[in-house]
Amino acid sequence: MNALSSTPALRVRRWQTRYFVSSAHPAPKQVQQKLDQALRTRTAEALAAVCARLLAADDASLVFIRRLDLEWHVDSAGDADQLARCSAQALGKALAQTLAAGESDNLIRFRDRAAYLARFIGDCAAGDAWQRWYYASFDGLRLLPASAAIRSVLIDEPQVGLAALLSLSHESALRILTTLTAHDAQRLLQSWDTPAMDATASFIATVSMALHAPYLAHSIEHRSLWLYLAMAAQGTACVPACCAVAGLIETLHQLPESQRTLWIDAFDPAQSLHGHVPATCLTWLSGIPATVRQSGLRQLAGHMSAPAADAWPDTTYTPFGGAFMLLTSLDAMALHELTRDWPDLEVSVDMQDDVHLSAPQLMRWLLLAHAQGAQRLRPFLADPVWRALLGIDARLSTEMIVAWLGMLGMRRRRGWLRGLHSEDSPRAVVDDERYFLMSLPGPWSSRWHAALATAAQHLLHRFACKIPGFATSRAHYLHSQFLDAGAQLEWQHEHVQVTLERPPLALLLNLAGLNRGQRELPWLTTPAMTFFSRE
Repeated sequence: MNALSSTPALRVRRWQTRYFVSSAHPAPKQVQQKLDQALRTRTAEALAAVCARLLAADDASLVFIRRLDLEWHVDSAGDADQLARCSAQALGKALAQTLAAGESDNLIRFRDRAAYLARFIGDCAAGDAWQRWYYASFDGLRLLPASAAIRSVLIDEPQVGLAALLSLSHESALRILTTLTAHDAQRLLQSWDTPAMDATASFIATVSMALHAPYLAHSIEHRSLWLYLAMAAQGTACVPACCAVAGLIETLHQLPESQRTLWIDAFDPAQSLHGHVPATCLTWLSGIPATVRQSGLRQLAGHMSAPAADAWPDTTYTPFGGAFMLLTSLDAMALHELTRDWPDLEVSVDMQDDVHLSAPQLMRWLLLAHAQGAQRLRPFLADPVWRALLGIDARLSTEMIVAWLGMLGMRRRRGWLRGLHSEDSPRAVVDDERYFLMSLPGPWSSRWHAALATAAQHLLHRFACKIPGFATSRAHYLHSQFLDAGAQLEWQHEHVQVTLERPPLALLLNLAGLNRGQRELPWLTTPAMTFFSRE
């Protein structure tokens, strides 16, 4: 209900009626015509009265029901109003029962229009939106690339679209930004109005946000959009300020560190940023006092020059290089949706900062660990390279994970497994117990170990389906022939180069393109990667 308007409404996409009339009736065709006429002309009015009792006037939620089966008896001798009332009462009763039963495969509820758009753009970015029956209203976008579909939906309703973006988790927002092209990101920014505010204050606030909410963007447009969303969450977003600061950051990044001070001292918006940001932003930036601009530039440059406290060496090595080839399959499992109602892990450690990890973040790490097999499970969990890439706090212990899994409970574990099996993906069960389970159940309960092993089997099966002829291979064979290889990592500016060692069947990986090329996954601490296979 209320799926397409701001007032309570019931929309029926298709109504199909089948009449059963006594074989002894002298004119069954006339009965059909009379009932059809009553349904077409009188039922809407009768339904309005029934639905007024079911739908609260202040309820902004959207409820989608896939199918509603009704059965009712009418006196064909009755007038049209009587027939319409009988039909409306039958529909109202079935509707009330379906709503009372709650969400199921036949019903889904969204808090409001923004929540509906947020779910759609998230599914669109994940690549599985068109498998969802409740997105029928977006069918006109089906043939568009994901970026264009997301941009179209958000621009059609700018303020609702902005609310949808702001409701997303940090990880989901990164996924959306990664999906959008630079052109579509720019068009989104242009669709939002900038309220009247002090330009100098906006510039100072946006610089501060850029320092405290960094984003490893691959274009000025993406960085501008990220800054705008971060500022909009505080109610102080200004499009020119976000575009200008994004342009400043990108230009500073391109300059050698030794030249930044000279560039800042000689900074002139019209000359220094020409071609980097729209002319309107240059005009806006020119109106900022020079001293304020200089101060902001020095802050941005100083932030780039400051070494990270936990900076990695330029080159590192992990024995679990095969896990890199599982990342795109892992991303396709949409764990952010399967763990949507799960609590995050939050633990205080020795009076220091809390250890805080999201549910999708933890489950990706655990699935990759279980995909290595029982013998390599604990070494993978301790591997510092994978902890760093997945954002797993070095202080996170096995005991903390055990406590968190225990808190999730049986209902969430079973629901998660049902979600894996309900995906439009290859079916799999744990059919290689020696590989996944061995004699020890692992660091957590045997039930969680079996559940994670089942999910890891799904992950490996997805990977295997990308290699022609190997979709039915067992886990042990997949690991020994394709995944048992180390990798050397070279960290560069906002990017990591991964050189994979050659497993026995590396040639098949080459043909499938699984061990080379570029990947960009927003949930990694270094999203942009380039894969190479060592010759």
